[in-house]
Amino acid sequence: MALRLCRHRLDGWINLPNGEPYPITECKIFKAFKENAKSHVSDEVFWRKDGSSFPIEYWSYPIIKNGKVEGSVLTFLDISERIAKDEEIRQKITLLRQQQDLLNEITTNIDEVIWLLTPDWREVLYVSSAYEKIWGRSCQDLIDNPLEWLQFVHPEDRERVEEEIVGRALKDDSKWEFSEYRIIRPNGEIRWLSARSYPIRDDKGEIIRYAGVARDVTARKIAEEELHQALCRAEEANQAKSDFMATMSHDLRTPLNAIMGFSEMMCQRVFGELGSAKYQEYAEDILSSSQYLLSLVNNILDLSTIEAGERVLAKEKLELKDIVDECCTIIHKIADEKGIECLMDVSEDLPLIVADRQALKQILINILSNSVKFTPSGGKIEFSAQAANGFHIIKISDTGKGIPNERLDQITSPFVIGELDPHMAREGSGLGLAIVKSLVKIHGGELDISSTVGKGTTVTVTLPSDPD
Repeated sequence: MALRLCRHRLDGWINLPNGEPYPITECKIFKAFKENAKSHVSDEVFWRKDGSSFPIEYWSYPIIKNGKVEGSVLTFLDISERIAKDEEIRQKITLLRQQQDLLNEITTNIDEVIWLLTPDWREVLYVSSAYEKIWGRSCQDLIDNPLEWLQFVHPEDRERVEEEIVGRALKDDSKWEFSEYRIIRPNGEIRWLSARSYPIRDDKGEIIRYAGVARDVTARKIAEEELHQALCRAEEANQAKSDFMATMSHDLRTPLNAIMGFSEMMCQRVFGELGSAKYQEYAEDILSSSQYLLSLVNNILDLSTIEAGERVLAKEKLELKDIVDECCTIIHKIADEKGIECLMDVSEDLPLIVADRQALKQILINILSNSVKFTPSGGKIEFSAQAANGFHIIKISDTGKGIPNERLDQITSPFVIGELDPHMAREGSGLGLAIVKSLVKIHGGELDISSTVGKGTTVTVTLPSDPD
């Protein structure tokens, strides 16, 4: 043994680092031998003559015969491997402690509860300090009683949470997505949490831990509730506005019809001459103004009916070109008077479109009227239609003054007029495009408006060819 370990004879195997023999008086074995006692050295470094060293654990047992020490039994154990393993374990423990310190540092500075449980949810292996901040209760209490937190879940949410979180995890071993519930803090304050959990598996797929995270979402919930309340109030206000507009429109129609009827009779001199040319002029002004006001009232009524969801579409299969021809017949007279060139590009072999005839005409006439109204004399209006991918795409472009970019988002709102000139703006009510947008929307389509100041505007209407 001595030869294998020290590679030289026994008389020179215990040496100092410089290779010199170890002083016999310092040898614990020699002392034990002299004192007739057992000796055990758990960790000694032996040095070979070549200067290499190795750790040894050894025992000495005296051989006593007739009361005299005849010799000694020596047992040596090379503990190099054991010390290496001990060092490896110490390094791993140090690394684990460093990782634990890092984890504690991270979790201490975030506002989310992070926790780790045994597979049966009966033991808390770790919970971050955010638990105390959010729940207002001790982490140690949770460690002592892992299911304690369920007691503090709001009574209205407790059964659902227990089934969604604990029951589901133990039942099907799956992860559960974010579940939101309320808790009650010691001071009675109610807070909203959003939590999720997932299993941690070993190489064999067996669950060895459950990990989870929970965050305080009270601020978001309060904001959502405030937004919901605001939306409800806005809907109520919008409904009240629509009701008022509808009622007002109906109430205005009756006297307007009477005014228009009497003024038209006066213009036509049904009961004879009016007695003065001025009276004739005034009667014509009254009739013109009444017709304009009735048109405005009708537009208001149309818009309020659509917004209230009371506009019922009578959909049918239509030839788009026929509808376009009807609209152009109405528009051409005004365009010709202003010297505006109208170019139509609508193929006769377009597939049928399923839409409400009256609504579709209203959409096209409103857009074309705006183009004629805001395009100066000598300008041009181009109308095109095509079908692709289940949609009919209608484009109407003009060479009018155009609309500034900052006004494009507002142009389809009620009572917003595109003309910047206040004198020309009096010609419109600002409801045309609002009605167009609403009618396109209830058809399941989209309205897009692009414009460049000084060059003109393009309105694109995209409608599903057959919504069903």
